[in-house]
Amino acid sequence: MSSIINSDIIYNTVKELCLLANTKLPKEEYFALKKLYENETNFNAKCALSQILNNAKIAFEKKRPLCQDTGFVTVFADIGNEVSIEGEILENVINKAVRDAYLDNFFRKSIVSDPLFERLNTQNNTPIMLHTNIVSGNEIKLTLSIKGGGCENISATKMLTPAEGMKGIIDFVVNVIKLANSKPCPPIRIGIGIGSNFEGASILSKKALLLPVKHSDDDKFSRLAKDILEKINDLNIGVMGLGGKSTCYSVNILHQPCHIASLPVAVSISCHSSRHSSVIIKTNKVIWLEENYDFGPLINSAQTLKKVDLNSPEIVRQLKKGENILLSGKVYTARDAAHKKFAEILKKNEKLPFDIKNAVIFYAGPCPASSFEIIGPIGPTTSSRMDLYASELYSLGLLAVIGKGERSDRVYAAMKKFNGKYFTVTGGIASLLQNCVKSARIIAYPELGAEAVFELEIENLPVIVNA
Repeated sequence: MSSIINSDIIYNTVKELCLLANTKLPKEEYFALKKLYENETNFNAKCALSQILNNAKIAFEKKRPLCQDTGFVTVFADIGNEVSIEGEILENVINKAVRDAYLDNFFRKSIVSDPLFERLNTQNNTPIMLHTNIVSGNEIKLTLSIKGGGCENISATKMLTPAEGMKGIIDFVVNVIKLANSKPCPPIRIGIGIGSNFEGASILSKKALLLPVKHSDDDKFSRLAKDILEKINDLNIGVMGLGGKSTCYSVNILHQPCHIASLPVAVSISCHSSRHSSVIIKTNKVIWLEENYDFGPLINSAQTLKKVDLNSPEIVRQLKKGENILLSGKVYTARDAAHKKFAEILKKNEKLPFDIKNAVIFYAGPCPASSFEIIGPIGPTTSSRMDLYASELYSLGLLAVIGKGERSDRVYAAMKKFNGKYFTVTGGIASLLQNCVKSARIIAYPELGAEAVFELEIENLPVIVNA
């Protein structure tokens, strides 16, 4: 029996999907991470996992983002062949819903209209990516998925030859994760697409991230996924790069037929908070597919950590690698666009927006703040993108930076030469870290939005001394 679905229902549903996907960690992911926490023996890794779990509870209760990078929105629409959509064109109404959801909920806007030259932010996180599939039936299933830049940047596709076979696939996937290291905020989820063609394998890999975390091993591809999971966890990357066997908690594979001369493989990587939400729309009825669950109480893992005041540079410089501490004091946010401006200023022998001597830079771009917030949810971005600029800033007296992931040998050498520090903070815990900011004001480049330079006063920000 055919059904007519009004585009207004799709609009309201997609707005709610945006809120759910950004603020509620799916049940399966939450309990997979909780199991890792219960089994983890590395103290620093256990602290990071507790922060991830606490952040999930805080984000859900406050209806604020799990991660400040509210990402690129992808929507998968399975449309029944007996469905007729009344009103606006599907892609237009979904873009409109995402735009309004990101504006109304003070989510960060991260999409630029021109990928190469001007790179101007669209200021509404659109356009989205829409994948439609015609299926039998009289309903629409919508799945909204969100991925941040840190995970997307290290996902990969490769056209193997058929002769490379299973070994070639395993070697490729494991090497992608090895090179990614801690950049995608492990423990990670991995979706693998095998077969189809160049673009088809990539779409399969993204769809694989939407499969159940746990799956049977009663077919060859499931057993291959299990084998890859074991090999990845043998890499000793661990939670946030801290070592151990908690690098990945799920590997899923989708496959399709392919050309006789090809063996396409794609790896789509998600951070610990694999963000997605699904719904079924049938005429005027909306069926939500996400289960409710009890987060339990907050986990207190920071009570024994040492507190460090950034106003005491000499104490900061004496900190040892591997120490898990709580930082308080003044820091300045600066990401890619701000660092590019810093480089231009220094080239002209002009002054930076703040005194670099003994300053601390936080590689972060927060969500917009609502009227009752000091700052929006905030967290670290991938530090290696700032490696081009770091050595010069350390040479000018920079005390420390806060970010995530490993740095280049050149940057580590500069830290050693100029006695600078590097602190890593757990990625993807933006609502938790938001509570550590006691004051905030923009001091430079407001036109950059999330990439503006903020002066922050932080209190008990949990970090690990990386170098």
